[in-house]
Amino acid sequence: MVTVFFTRDGARLLELSVQYGQQVKAVGDASWLDYGFRPYSNHLGRPVSFNEDPEEWARSLPFAYAGAPGMDVTVTADTATTVQAPQNH
Repeated sequence: MVTVFFTRDGARLLELSVQYGQQVKAVGDASWLDYGFRPYSNHLGRPVSFNEDPEEWARSLPFAYAGAPGMDVTVTADTATTVQAPQNH
């Protein structure tokens, strides 16, 4: 599950929780959020759609909104499993 927190000029706009194969949980006004928007995923190296991978889509939103004046978007929870590179001994 990925949770993303949106604020504008310090005021809370939206907390969005997305889990692959599950419904989206939105706390706040989500009417302005475009689920058809395809943010660039650094992990995949290309744009990603909500329908393709909802968690990666949510994870990519902070980068997509980085230049928006007054907007702050932060991933506050991410339960993705990370794989570490093997250690050379």
